[in-house]
Amino acid sequence: MSIKNTINKNLFEVIAKAKYPLPIWKTLNHKNVALFKSNTPELNEVQNRILSDLKNTGIATTSLDELFPKENLLETLNAFAAKKEETGSTNHKKKFLVDYWDEVVELDINNPFLKTALSAKIIDVVNSYMEMYTSLMYFTLQKTIPIGEGELTNSQNWHRDPQEVKQVKVFTYLNDIDQNSGPFTYVPHSAPTHKHEYAKLFPQQPPQGSYPGNGQVEEKVKTEDIIPMLGKAGTMIFCDTNGLHYGGVAKTNPRIMSTFGYSAHTYKENKMYYYDQKFLDSITDFSPQAKHSIRPQWKNK
Repeated sequence: MSIKNTINKNLFEVIAKAKYPLPIWKTLNHKNVALFKSNTPELNEVQNRILSDLKNTGIATTSLDELFPKENLLETLNAFAAKKEETGSTNHKKKFLVDYWDEVVELDINNPFLKTALSAKIIDVVNSYMEMYTSLMYFTLQKTIPIGEGELTNSQNWHRDPQEVKQVKVFTYLNDIDQNSGPFTYVPHSAPTHKHEYAKLFPQQPPQGSYPGNGQVEEKVKTEDIIPMLGKAGTMIFCDTNGLHYGGVAKTNPRIMSTFGYSAHTYKENKMYYYDQKFLDSITDFSPQAKHSIRPQWKNK
């Protein structure tokens, strides 16, 4: 590693530790906190229930039909996914996943997954939980390959996501998910900002997350408090993934799932998408909070 890279890495670690406490994190994001406060959205009944569950437990479920009634969104997403599956490629880091598009993808509003990720019906819930205007970090569609009894790697193990004190991911199942399909599995009340004994277990070590050792979560958490999120195609999961979770342990059946990741604008991440002015012109009719979520630093120069 070069001297420059070493300095940047050390500086990143120092900043990550300094910004982690909730009051400091909110102060550093004060502009986006102020934007949210001055434009607080009015949530409908479904959105309010999702937000309430997120605040109470760190996780909430709904469905495409419930959140987007009469839009036949599952059919639209599955049709698009079927076209993309043929050109899918193995994820460079998580070999048990097949990516349906490039890991660093050009934004195209004709992609219905991106259009869904930028929907106010989702972003307004995310922003309300985060209490600020957030940043869309990435959107993916991936197939989890069944591994039988193979060795678990990466996010197939219990972990907390890295770097900051709060973030939200939205997962959508495109096929029916049972115990053999690698369901997303979560410990409610375990997010760091929640006031519960589980929130203090195996804490993040910013900028890293946390990966408890094999069997350690099961020793500390009651079996009935470990929740596998089973569901029919179209199931949606809103989750604070700084809570304890794992997923993708597909034994006999594949899992096809989209993931939308939202974080504060202070979150540091390698470039996950890019775009040009033509894309920005294509979303002029989208909500201000959706347009604000597009990372300005990832625009092509």
